[in-house]
Amino acid sequence: MHPADQFWNSVEKSFTENWLASSVWKNKNSRRYIALQSFCHRWRTGKIRVCHLPEEFVIFAPSEAVAGFVNLRSLDPKVFMYLGPQLEWDSQQDVNFTVFHELSHVELEHHLLPVDARQGVEDEADAKAREWGAPKRKRGKRIFERLVKRPLNS
Repeated sequence: MHPADQFWNSVEKSFTENWLASSVWKNKNSRRYIALQSFCHRWRTGKIRVCHLPEEFVIFAPSEAVAGFVNLRSLDPKVFMYLGPQLEWDSQQDVNFTVFHELSHVELEHHLLPVDARQGVEDEADAKAREWGAPKRKRGKRIFERLVKRPLNS
């Protein structure tokens, strides 16, 4: 089995075993789901090289309907990645970049660095995401941000 398929199965298992049925994993049209599929496809077809994704990997990507959640099981993943529901209001291009960027942090093992040694990691993750073929993100153009900043009477 290709490592990309092992990663996909691990992530899918973490969604189905640990999170609510309304998670992004249940919605195949979710922008976050599509971005994860894109990443795995690029990896599987040799367009990107990945070396450091751990076996125990949990991605928490709740739907916008989830206001809070408590997991009663013990959860001790090596890596825990959060993909917020506000990403569903971004363009697919921006969501792909965000997912590739966050996975870049894992690949570059930034989670193993002491907090005081993390200066410059955002630029490094951006560079890795671009190397992997992620489209450039249009920062500041998010639909969610525009909705939040809009006056209440408009």
